[in-house]
Amino acid sequence: MKRKDELSGLRSLTEQKLSGKIVEEQKRLTTLMQQKALGSLKNVREISSVKKSIARIHTVLDQKLAEKIKESK
Repeated sequence: MKRKDELSGLRSLTEQKLSGKIVEEQKRLTTLMQQKALGSLKNVREISSVKKSIARIHTVLDQKLAEKIKESK
């Protein structure tokens, strides 16, 4: 259920907010990767979780753009 709630929340956002969210998650991923390299990261699985989150946001953004293109035709 958690993933469905996350996806419905993402689908309600605008393209600009989704792009901003991608940037935030990428910064978070960079921080986690640095922590891993320094050995201070306790939960390494969090890295894959953030990567999946970025992929989900990209998917929703691509779907929105595809709908926009389809409507304009």
